[in-house]
Formats: sequence, C-alpha cells, structure tokens
Amino acid sequence: MSMFDADKFRRDLDKTERALKDAFNRETGDIVSLMRYAGRRLPRGAHRAAAEIEQARLLSEHPKLSRQLDQHRLRRPFRRVDTAVAAYDGKDRRKGLVLGVLSSMAFNVLVFLALLIAFARWRGLI
Repeated sequence: MSMFDADKFRRDLDKTERALKDAFNRETGDIVSLMRYAGRRLPRGAHRAAAEIEQARLLSEHPKLSRQLDQHRLRRPFRRVDTAVAAYDGKDRRKGLVLGVLSSMAFNVLVFLALLIAFARWRGLI
C-alpha cells in the first residue's frame, strides 16, 4: 500500500473536474454534480469510477481515515473518467440528433407522397 498524497489527489481531482467542465460547458460544480449533468452521455463505468473518486475525496478530508487510501489504486478511476470524457464528442452527438430528426422527416414525407399517389390512383385522378 503506497502512501496517500493529498496534494496529488487534489491536483488529479481538479484536472478531472476541469475536463468535465470543458466537455460539458459548465462553469461550476464538483465531480458529483458534473457527472450527474453528464448523465447517460458517459458510460456507466465512468460513473462508478467517479463515485469511487468522491468516496476517496470524503475520506481524504479526514486525517485518520485518509491513511486508508491507496494513491496507486486511485489512478485507475481517474484514468477511467478522463478517458470517457476525452472520448465524448458533443459536436458528433448533436450532428447525430439532427440527422436522426431529418431522416425521420424525410421518411414521413415519402410515406405521405406514397399515400397521396395511392389516393389519386384510387380516385382515378392518375
């Protein structure tokens, strides 16, 4: 078990929170509120890792309980959250949403035209 370095933990936490704020255009918030805002846009594993980081943050604030923390073991959750945030592409997500709406509208127009043609043939207009 390695010695816990509170300063390094704080720097890692600040770096992760800054990455979350930048990715989701937020000005303030701690890791819990930022992950809640990210919601389903980040994978479940990243949420579990963020919960582990928050638990470590709570323990790190207590002088005796902070001795239970293992700095080496905490690298994995930070890496998992940072990787998930780096992989998130908000621009691509918005583009996908717009394309989904447009494709739905195009399909509806095609169905309407097919029904209009079918109606016109049925009534003998074509």
